This record gives sequence, structure tokens and C-alpha cells, in this order.
Amino acid sequence: MILLQAQGVGRSFDGIDLFTNVNLQIQDNSRVGLVGPNGIGKTTLLEIIAGIATPDYGAVTTRKNLSIGYLAQNSGLDSSKEIYAEMLDGFKELRAMEQQMHALEAKIADPATAKDDATYAATLKQYDQLSNDFREQNGYGYEAEIRNVLAGFNFAPERYHDQISTLSGGERSV
Repeated sequence: MILLQAQGVGRSFDGIDLFTNVNLQIQDNSRVGLVGPNGIGKTTLLEIIAGIATPDYGAVTTRKNLSIGYLAQNSGLDSSKEIYAEMLDGFKELRAMEQQMHALEAKIADPATAKDDATYAATLKQYDQLSNDFREQNGYGYEAEIRNVLAGFNFAPERYHDQISTLSGGERSV
């Protein structure tokens, strides 16, 4: 028995086809997977099937009294941020340490600090401890780590400044 059928379903955004002429049929006791790269419309198709969104053309029909559940993707990301800025937020503590190190470097380079041996020694000791902690926590490698993660999810460097709000549902959830 057919539970759900989509015939010639299509959807476009801003005049660009996301997908066209999708035909599918789901039988009773079927198991179905929807697989594909980010941004090709998997989430949009599921929203159409669930009745949350409407297709630009085509139709979805279901067996009478069929109930469809839909768990929306929720990235929890601030859509006003750029991709790289969002990734940097995961390293707030390291970035704060880095700023502290720069402030201590400026203090060490200040001739007034150098005149006071006790202050200079204390500042060097503080800087030494902070730089060791920073190194142990991958402070010199976190930006490379970000680039590797983004590359692993197929985000090219040209996309690092794309706003989160422009990403597909799948891209937001990676």
C-alpha cells in the first residue's frame, strides 16, 4: 500500500531551481534514506513532504489519516555571524589568553617596566606561564584547526565570510 507519493515536485529560490520534477513513492513498511551534499534541498523536500512548505509545482499525496512527524534541524547558530567568526567563538578562552599575552608583550617592551627590576621580572614570569598554558592548549594551532574542520565539511576559504543565514539547513548543522 502506498503511504506517500510525490509527483513532479519542484522548488526554487530567487529564480534558481533547488530541485525539479522529484517523483517518489513510499510503500507501507518501507525504509527510506535521503542522502546528498549540503544545499541541494533535502531539508526543503522533507518540509514539503511534511506539509510545512509548499512546492512551487507538483504535488504530494498521502494515504488517508497518515500522520507525518518532522523534527526540524536546529543549529542554534547566530545567523548574523560569518562562518569563520562562529568557529572562532569556540576558542574564546584561547583568544582571551592571546590578548593577555599581547598586553604583557607591550608591558615588557615598555621602558618604564624595564626600569623596575621587580615589575619586569614579575611580568616576564606571568608571560612565561601564560605562553606555556597557551601553547599546551594549542593556542598556536587553533586557527589551523578551524581551517581543517571547515575544509572537512567542504567549506572553501572563499566561503569563510558567508553569513550563517545564507547557509542551507544541512550546512548550518555541520
